[in-house]
Amino acid sequence: MEDHELLREYAERHSEGAFAELVGRHIDLVYSTALRVVGETHLAKDVAQMVFIGLARKPRSIRNPLALVGWLYRTTRFTAASALRTECRRRRSESAAMELNDLQSDSRSAWEALAPHLDAALDTLAPTDQDAVALRFFKGKSLREVGEALGTSEDAAQKRITRALEKLRSHFAHKGLATSSSLIASAMAAHAVAAAPTGLAASVAAGSLAGAAGGGATVLTLNLAGIMTATTLKISLAALVILAAVSTPILLRQRAAGPKPTATAALASPESSTPKEAPALAQNSPAANAPAPKLSPLDQLRMAVTNKLSAEQIEAYLQQNGRNAESLLAAFRVGQDNAYLREAAANFPNNPAVQFAAISHELFPDQQRQWLETLKTSAPDNALARYLSALDYFRNKQPDLAIQELTEATRKPSFDAYATQTTQAVEEMYTQAGRPALEAKYASTCLVLMTHLAQMKSLSGEMAQVQQQYRDAGDTDSANSLAYMGVVLGERLSAGANNLHLIDQLVGIAIEKKFIGQLDPAGNYALLGRPVSELQADIERQKQAIRESGQIVDQILPTLNETDLANYLDREKLYGESEAQAWLQTKFGQLQK
Repeated sequence: MEDHELLREYAERHSEGAFAELVGRHIDLVYSTALRVVGETHLAKDVAQMVFIGLARKPRSIRNPLALVGWLYRTTRFTAASALRTECRRRRSESAAMELNDLQSDSRSAWEALAPHLDAALDTLAPTDQDAVALRFFKGKSLREVGEALGTSEDAAQKRITRALEKLRSHFAHKGLATSSSLIASAMAAHAVAAAPTGLAASVAAGSLAGAAGGGATVLTLNLAGIMTATTLKISLAALVILAAVSTPILLRQRAAGPKPTATAALASPESSTPKEAPALAQNSPAANAPAPKLSPLDQLRMAVTNKLSAEQIEAYLQQNGRNAESLLAAFRVGQDNAYLREAAANFPNNPAVQFAAISHELFPDQQRQWLETLKTSAPDNALARYLSALDYFRNKQPDLAIQELTEATRKPSFDAYATQTTQAVEEMYTQAGRPALEAKYASTCLVLMTHLAQMKSLSGEMAQVQQQYRDAGDTDSANSLAYMGVVLGERLSAGANNLHLIDQLVGIAIEKKFIGQLDPAGNYALLGRPVSELQADIERQKQAIRESGQIVDQILPTLNETDLANYLDREKLYGESEAQAWLQTKFGQLQK
């Protein structure tokens, strides 16, 4: 049976066998896509569980069942990204390469270089193009099969895939990755989908059906407890904290008190009054007789916030607020639809926050330099504009101009990445959509786009490369001067007045450490103002303090009631994560003693 036939069989007859077959067919794709996004196997498994729970709960919501692969890919991307955001936006800061080199000719080397950037590139494609690429290269379908799934001819499918590959090639080229469309195609076909862990398909199928059966009442019972991974990853320069409050996927155990509904009964229409016999799969699953765990308010928020707002709800908020710059940026932040950002850029081209969003998301690649110059004019005291300009010059092989911009950036009095410009608007959007007040607060602090961090990491990599060239040429003074600029860049992130998030501090610390590590530990450089050894010790103290604070907060947050959690979120929004955590430890730290 084809995918759409299995989906119809499950939707109409609640066939668990059909659903298990769908999971078995596509678990590799979903798991591999999730793994590329989250970079951690336990969380990737949880994301796979979430995706198939969503499919089990709403099989009729897929507009084009023939293109199920594309739906699974997009849903996995969103779910995985949500998992990272709802885990306080902390990602591994040292896993990505700091330099972008020309790709070698073989597909393995190409894949290793392309993989960290593949999903961002695919996000630039239209949904139908994503469907075509996923069917062709992720599932190995023939051009005829792709055409049938998309409702078009084999020739049209070929043209669509060719255009999509060229768009991907152009995106990679803009990132400094020189490759060909054919190499991209062979790399995706050979390496994009890896085998999921043994037994994952069976456990996901059982867990998804169990989750669908047990969660019909509210969005808070929707699986997504899978975000809470098996263990809590602790803060380090190589791996930033991912808060995890639940030790195993909740949906595998969750059941309402009293009689336990089966998957078939839960999915049956409300008019059906005749109980149906529990399917064998549900009866034999680990969840069948397990007691329901009590979810903390934080657990519930983590699950609820992944249920994103609809386009209609976003549009209603925009109309209510006159489609001003703030509301359009908030809509882009929540909906991740470039149409909102394009509208903001067209109507508010002189707004610095809009300019930064257009630059950081490369909305107009051919006009990138023009937008950079405009931001420099609109925000003359903001060092970020100069840093972004320097990165663009580096990428365009103009290092002298880049260093001029770095010199100017070092003199600027402020650093603002506009990460919190729309926080209040997002909270208002969720509230207007009818979401609970606490969920709206949580969404406003989690759905923050931190694009500047990747850009500053890339910039530090370019700087380090030029610094090494200076050293190789015997120009020690220029190399040390560039190291100083790198330390200043790191300090901007780790100690900037407008940086309210710990992730900024951690990436800043990593950048500082990179450049300080290239100096003589016994040296006393005039530009730095104090001995290198003192700076290194200070960085280690900062890192240790963040690690210890994270360990304590990991224990406190799941114990908070709704009132205390709301107070914490308010403080995080107003004063930043560090201050909010300090308040949390002062008030509740005695619980951990």
